[in-house]
Formats: sequence, C-alpha cells, structure tokens
Amino acid sequence: MARFFKGQDRTTDQELEIKIENFEEQQQKAKEYKHQLESYIKAITKFHGASEQFFGFIKTLCDSNWTGRNSLLQVCQDNDIEWKSFIRQIHTDADDHMDMKPFTLHKAKIDEQRKIQNAYDKARRAHTASTKQENQTKMDQRRVEMENSKEDYTKINQELHLELPEFYSNRQKFYVQSFKRLYTCHSKLYKNLAKQTEEFIRKIDGDDKKEDKTEYITSTHYKQDPSYANKPARMPKSVTTASNALLYAIPKDVRTVEQPALNKRKIHKQPKVLYRVKVMYDCAAENDDELDLRKDEFIDVIESPEGSDLTREQGWEIGKKMDGKIGIFPMNFTARLYVNSENE
Repeated sequence: MARFFKGQDRTTDQELEIKIENFEEQQQKAKEYKHQLESYIKAITKFHGASEQFFGFIKTLCDSNWTGRNSLLQVCQDNDIEWKSFIRQIHTDADDHMDMKPFTLHKAKIDEQRKIQNAYDKARRAHTASTKQENQTKMDQRRVEMENSKEDYTKINQELHLELPEFYSNRQKFYVQSFKRLYTCHSKLYKNLAKQTEEFIRKIDGDDKKEDKTEYITSTHYKQDPSYANKPARMPKSVTTASNALLYAIPKDVRTVEQPALNKRKIHKQPKVLYRVKVMYDCAAENDDELDLRKDEFIDVIESPEGSDLTREQGWEIGKKMDGKIGIFPMNFTARLYVNSENE
C-alpha cells in the first residue's frame, strides 16, 4: 500500500521496498558468483596447463624398453582428454551461471517504477499547490495529472509485487540446477580419472609380475646361475683325474642334474597393439570368441595372435582387454582413442 510521508514529501510502498531490497541483494550475490566462477575457471585452466607440463616431463623418465611405457603414455593422454572435456563443459555451463540479463530486465523496470513514483509525487505536490489558488481550471488540470500518475504508479507497483517474488523463487531454483550441473561435471571428471588411473596401476602391476617370471627380449642376456658366476679355471689333468674318481662315487641322480645354459633367451611374441578404443555402450558376448563390452572400459585393438583362429570381419575387430582376455568385438559400440605410433 502506498503511503505519503509528510517529512520527506514522498510516496512509498514499504512492502515493495522490501522486495526491491531482496532483489538488489540477490543481484549483488549474482555478480559475486560470476566473479568467483571466473576466478575458479582461470585457476583450473592454469592447473591443467601445469599438469600437462609435469606429466609431459614424467613421460620422458621411463626407459623405451619398459613394458609399461605405452600404458603410461596412454593414461597421460586419457587424463588429458578428461581434463579438457571438463574445462570445456565448465566454460559452457558458465555462460548460463553468469547470465545477468534477467537482472538487467527487472532492474530496468525498477528504475521505471522510480521515475513513475517521482512523477506521481510531483503531480501530487502540484495539485496540492493548485488548491490554494482560486483558478478552478488549473486545479482540475493538476488533479487529472495527479490521478493519471497515481494510476501508472499503482499499476507498475502491482506488477513488481508479482514479478519480484517469482523471480526470487526461480533464481533459487536456478542456483540449485547450477550446483547439480557443476557437481555432476566434477563427479564425472574424478570418477573417470580414478578409473583410468586404477586401470593403469593394475596393468603395470601385471607387467611387473610377468617380468618377475620371464624377461622379454632386450639388449641384455638372462642372468647366469649364481653357482656358475665364479666358475673356477680348468684344473691340471692329473688333478682332474683324481676328481673324476670322486665323481663316480656320487649318486647318479645328483651328478646328472642339467646345469642351466648361459645367456639363454626366451622369446614371448606379443601381438602388436594397433590402437586403443573406449567402450561407449554395454554389449554382452554371444559366442566364446567374443568379448563382453562394458561402458567406459578400454580395449587394445591388436594384430591377429599367432596360432589363433580369430579373424576380422566387416565391422568387427580383434581386441585385448585390460585383464588380458583376447577376442573379437563390434566396433560400432566403441570410439577410437589412441593410435600406436611406435615402429615395429
């Protein structure tokens, strides 16, 4: 309800003033939210740049013969893809988070209300002054101007009484949706990073266990048996003959134990990895030679293993899962991620 304050000679709607104060407070918080979000985006972008530089250096530390080198290169690339996707999504959502147009529209209407209120007060004062004069025509004119101004003032106040509370309520809902998008984006990033890192650790742990059992072909030979590392020089023949007499006294099963051959190489031919794919949709295997596909897992596409009956068909590839299982799978359930650029 409009009230007239004699001391200030100004008409005001106290209930509307409270709603306008709430709006202005909300607008100030929105500006601060925009500022904080911009600072946050700059910080995570800078952090991603530092991560790229750091892990780029990490990749130079591993020896080219290390069996886990490709896994390290892959996890670095996969992590980088996730970070870029996260930052891109944050930037996209920020356009909605920081949209100040709704505030601008309502602020313009509040400014208009202030002008109409001033016009009404001015017309009211002019009408009051005209009543002290004896000019009835001028007094009637001032009264009409005052009534028209009051009608405009009442109308815009009624509109703001409805619009401002509704905007306030919708703004709260908007923030809730913004928080959900923001935290969903973070959850997806951390979940995928954790999954990729766990797969990387499992893979290199598996490689280490394989290396403990059998070393693949490298530029070095197998280690010699410790009992032969300090093998003595050949004895003179007379001494050897005496030693032979003792040898014949040793039980047969002891003296006929074969000694390991020195510098022996054991070759394990591994199928070459052509590139890597990420599973986009679940797909259950229908035959023994097929792989079960689970969304978000990774599969290495490989050459046909030696002695295997697996064959490529149109739309199908031969793949190796992180647990070592090999089989065929449909390519249309996956997305290509990585091409193995190493020379054969």
